[in-house]
Amino acid sequence: MLGSSSVKEGLSPPLSPLIMQKAVPRAHPSYRPDIDGLRALAVLSVVAFHAFPDVMPGGFIGVDIFFVISGFLISTILLENLKKGTFSFADFYARRIRRIFPALLVVLSASYAFGWFALLPDEFMQLGKHIAAGAGFVSNFVLWSESGYFDTAAELKPLLHLWSLGIEEQFYIVWPLLLWAVARLRLNALTIIVVLAAISFWLNVKGVRHDAIATFYSPLTRCWELLTGALVALGFIRKDAASGWLDHLQRWLGRIVFERPTRCSVDTTRESAALVGLLAIVAGFWVINRTRGFPGYWALLPSLGAALLISAGPNTWLNRRVLSARVLVWFGLISYPLYLWHWPLLSFLKIIEGETPSVEVRAGAVIIAIPLAWLTYRLVEKPVRFGARTRSATVVLILLMLALGFLGYNTYVRDGLEFRNKVFQQNKGQVKYQESFYENAICRQMYPDFRGFYCVATNAGQPTIQILGDSHANRLVMGLARFTDETILQIGHHGCPPFIDIASLEPGLKKDECAKFTNDAIEVAANSDSIQTVIMTFAGAKYIGAGKYFEVSDAGQHQSATTNDLLASAMRKTIDHLRAKGKAIIFIYDNPEISFDPNTCIDGGRPLRLTRREVRNPCGIKKADFLNSQQEYRSLVRSVLKDYPEIKIVDAADAMCDSDLCYAVKDGAVLYRDGNHLSYGGSLLVGREIAKAIKH
Repeated sequence: MLGSSSVKEGLSPPLSPLIMQKAVPRAHPSYRPDIDGLRALAVLSVVAFHAFPDVMPGGFIGVDIFFVISGFLISTILLENLKKGTFSFADFYARRIRRIFPALLVVLSASYAFGWFALLPDEFMQLGKHIAAGAGFVSNFVLWSESGYFDTAAELKPLLHLWSLGIEEQFYIVWPLLLWAVARLRLNALTIIVVLAAISFWLNVKGVRHDAIATFYSPLTRCWELLTGALVALGFIRKDAASGWLDHLQRWLGRIVFERPTRCSVDTTRESAALVGLLAIVAGFWVINRTRGFPGYWALLPSLGAALLISAGPNTWLNRRVLSARVLVWFGLISYPLYLWHWPLLSFLKIIEGETPSVEVRAGAVIIAIPLAWLTYRLVEKPVRFGARTRSATVVLILLMLALGFLGYNTYVRDGLEFRNKVFQQNKGQVKYQESFYENAICRQMYPDFRGFYCVATNAGQPTIQILGDSHANRLVMGLARFTDETILQIGHHGCPPFIDIASLEPGLKKDECAKFTNDAIEVAANSDSIQTVIMTFAGAKYIGAGKYFEVSDAGQHQSATTNDLLASAMRKTIDHLRAKGKAIIFIYDNPEISFDPNTCIDGGRPLRLTRREVRNPCGIKKADFLNSQQEYRSLVRSVLKDYPEIKIVDAADAMCDSDLCYAVKDGAVLYRDGNHLSYGGSLLVGREIAKAIKH
């Protein structure tokens, strides 16, 4: 990763200038064991974060270190070959294919094989989509459209980590073309790199405030890190820069501080740069965490830290004695396959367990990933990369990757290949919630200007019932539609409560999106003559007591609130507005959250009697725990609704719980799609109760 390597067979010295001039493209810069050590630091931090996030909360910045390393190594290759006139696009991309494809093919194939036997259709369908995205090196764009890197759902995506590989490969496609054009036009490479890096960093800082998910996954907001490595490479290659920009700084400081600069005074700058770089990285491991606005300014710590360590050169004490230690170099050599292997193992464990595995199990997964990485490096990566038949190997790798990508796509479009097992067929539709109930053509034709995520109309006639709310509200449409012939409308957006002028600060939503989407939906309900009943619900426990989770939009002015008063006030304002328009209102208390994967409750088409949960039989949670988790939310709603006795109330828990337990499986049906969203079965249970409230 990652995508480039400084490894040479044997640790042989670099080719002489005389040989280099004989039209032999340079495959990689002179080997530096300290860079392999830096790779080891990066990959081990990522593995530690994924396996033990509480131990190293900022370990995910190892990817940023990789970006800088890759930018440095790839740019060194390109700049040297362009300077000597030996650059070849075909040779460059062929070497990238032989470097990246072998280990990736092994891991993607193993993931598919495991998923075939272990995953339900929904899960296998998603895996197929991510395999296709990984094979096409567009995982970052696919994940961008789904959720954030730190979301709970992300832990159930075995190929989540391929987002970074996608960004690197996208950079490798564009960067050689750009540097080739710069060389042909005799432009100043330093100016081009600095300008592009500055623009990318500006987009990153700006974007993380408005759309954190897009900023995390976009190559435009991440390429400044790779370009930082390119700047370091340029400093080493340019003759007028001697061995790098640090040489200039050393000579300049030496003349200021010493009357006659000595070798010792000159080396002090490099030693200091290495020390500061390492401290910046280590500080980032614990100062940065998933709650920070990342990347943003925080990404400077690992990026500049890596740049300083590389710039310091291989002869500083830290680089020579610490980063070049044999054990770190060994981990650096297997860093790419280790990165590929570790996350699928951890993710599949969570899918199978239905909850976060124990520390011992996670440690075991990491231990298994290490020999798998070594075997992949020794038996697959090295033979293919350095074998004699490089041209035929390149062609075969391309064909295999295309075939695997097609296999993944075919699995996705065929709904996870439900024919694989009778168990899957028996449970078809229990957990899955039809995507046609996220949006459909009928709704989009009726409301073409609405841009929210959800737009569903159950019939072509004029809607008489409208559901207001977030993703939890959307899950009620399918179930309610089974118990009424009336046309139901639901327009809204995930993460957005159904109240006037409330803007959620949920990651991935732009500042004003919630207020706009929700206000538009409320106005449709208020101003439509056909709509008689308005149903309101939202994932209350998620928002209540969350501190600065909302903003209120008022004529362009935004005021943050740290109490629940803002939400209660907005709820009253919305109810008053709808009542003034003569609408009947039904409020739905939100369903329980089960905090585990409902797929673990399926076994041979029957509810699974779990033996490893606190509540062992049947599959569910204690009602007392559920009520405690929603206490603040329910208290706030009650304080508002007591002033509106005409509003009908339906409690989802009445249909899903008894006096002791709230069920994930009831009457043979799985009630949840994930840990908090209802499946079709759960929607039917609650929908029946809503239909009763509408009729009476």
